[in-house]
Amino acid sequence: MSMATIESLPVPLVLKSRNTRLREFMDAPDCDPARLTRTYAQFARLNPLLSGWDRVYRRLLYPRMDRQRQWSLLDVGCGGADIARHLLALARRDDFDLCVHAIDPDRRAIDFATAAAPADACLTLENCELRTIAARGDRFDFVVCNHLLHHLDAADLQSLCRDAAQIGRRRVIWNDIERSDVGYALFAIGAPLFFPRAFTASDGLRSIRRSYTRDELAAALPDGWMVTRQRPCRLVATYDGVES
Repeated sequence: MSMATIESLPVPLVLKSRNTRLREFMDAPDCDPARLTRTYAQFARLNPLLSGWDRVYRRLLYPRMDRQRQWSLLDVGCGGADIARHLLALARRDDFDLCVHAIDPDRRAIDFATAAAPADACLTLENCELRTIAARGDRFDFVVCNHLLHHLDAADLQSLCRDAAQIGRRRVIWNDIERSDVGYALFAIGAPLFFPRAFTASDGLRSIRRSYTRDELAAALPDGWMVTRQRPCRLVATYDGVES
């Protein structure tokens, strides 16, 4: 078992185990492009409500930066890059000099992110995977991802963590869903009402069913990682690099 921090929680009664057979509709190469575009756009509204990046930034990024130099951050699986832009805005508010490199293996995500907002000198976008960044020897002070872990099988999760530990000099932060009966029920009721005509509601429910509990994620991660719980129904996994 991993040495990641584990704190026992009740196992969901209905969603007792991960359903890794499910695939999200938006990942299909032939999915409806109009619905896909609306989905990326809706993420910019959904993530501030549920992903808790303001708290992650304040607790895990802010204390690791100062105003004496420029900092670098890699956003892995950036989707529409709304998280990347939000972290940039938070850093600027606090007078930190931060540059973000956002990557996604889906060309459609990078195309949407490029068109969604004006160009920013401190934000670069690239259509690639984390292994590409690791192979060319790039390094960043921070490495983050949002809603990526539940997509991965055990081997891919281990590979992701190894590459991130190699790339991240100060801290790696994975932010994802915690599988929960209550969370699933509330999302099933609210998401179709507030996020129509997109994959947001249907894929969100599939993502919850694929996601980990805290004990499961702590056991799946390599040694040296810490898993904490953040409301509502979130898991935050961290790894501190050699410069931490």
